[in-house]
Amino acid sequence: MAPPPAAQPEADFAVLEFAYRDLGGDSVLHRRSQEELTWRVRVGRATSASSRVMNIRVCIDSSSRGSAEPLVSVAVDNEQVFPGVPFVEKAHLELDFHWELAFDGEVEGLHRPGFHEMRPAHGDLLRWHSCAVLGRSEEDGSLTVLATMPDGERVVYPRVEPGHVRRAGSRGPVAAPARTLSLCVPQSRPQAAALRLDGRPVTHCFCRPTPPPARPSGGAAQAEGAGPAVSFSVSRDRRTVRCDRGDAALRSFLGHELAAVPSGSFAHEAGSEALGGFGGLPEFKAWGARASKRWEFQLGPFAVHVVELHRKHAKTHVLVVDDDVLVEAKPEDMHSPQDGFWTCRSSCLRAISP
Repeated sequence: MAPPPAAQPEADFAVLEFAYRDLGGDSVLHRRSQEELTWRVRVGRATSASSRVMNIRVCIDSSSRGSAEPLVSVAVDNEQVFPGVPFVEKAHLELDFHWELAFDGEVEGLHRPGFHEMRPAHGDLLRWHSCAVLGRSEEDGSLTVLATMPDGERVVYPRVEPGHVRRAGSRGPVAAPARTLSLCVPQSRPQAAALRLDGRPVTHCFCRPTPPPARPSGGAAQAEGAGPAVSFSVSRDRRTVRCDRGDAALRSFLGHELAAVPSGSFAHEAGSEALGGFGGLPEFKAWGARASKRWEFQLGPFAVHVVELHRKHAKTHVLVVDDDVLVEAKPEDMHSPQDGFWTCRSSCLRAISP
């Protein structure tokens, strides 16, 4: 069977955790079941000041007696959005419930040299220079660009008006798409509640940072400042850039090379299917019985990640990445492309600090 396609990371959105949990009933006498779907998502670029992490929760309280419709509640960041009546915790759905959040997406072609052109505010307004857009101000929408001048010198222009920047080739305006995060809870089956980004299921947006985040103590992730980093320094005349790492480490860092973690136990032959489309992986360190598996791999020269997969029930699996739950769900909750398979596609995003 061919491996599923790799996840496509979104620069301005990420699913940090998704879980479907059957919380069970209060008692055998009541014959009620309680289910919960939760999403923890990041809206906005991780390095942006306006970026925020949101928690979305849908609770379903069902009864097995008769044909009573389930009671439902929906909360966003611990603020109840359904029912919209004060002092009422749960209610029946009369219609499908819809919730939306609109936000500005990332500028298209960000950090790509030659993707845009700019003209200075003063001088020849008919002369356009090749440039790369480095960022957009969240206060006034102005752009920071790195322009290549006719003599080859590259100059940073802060606070450039969007009207002075256009897309190369098409000469169209700078595009920052309007994005929509939407939640739909069907009245007929609230358990099928789905979160979507621009109409697509968010199951293609699972993401974790690399290297792993800091831990107070122990754990699989590195403590902040304890792990190695790649640092660059630029001379005052901006003509020389020095790096504190050698050529091999830098190539591995820039190329996101995937490598096996040295294992003292046993090595197992595996292809890209073993880790859901990460690419060729000659060997990995693995432990576990039939209901639980664990892998360790290295991304670049420094970042070591630990992936664990546990089977909680007959169909429910729990995927743990670097000691944090990423997914707890059944195949139908994950929109798995093939019946009988539990598939999760995720990405690693690297943070770059100035």
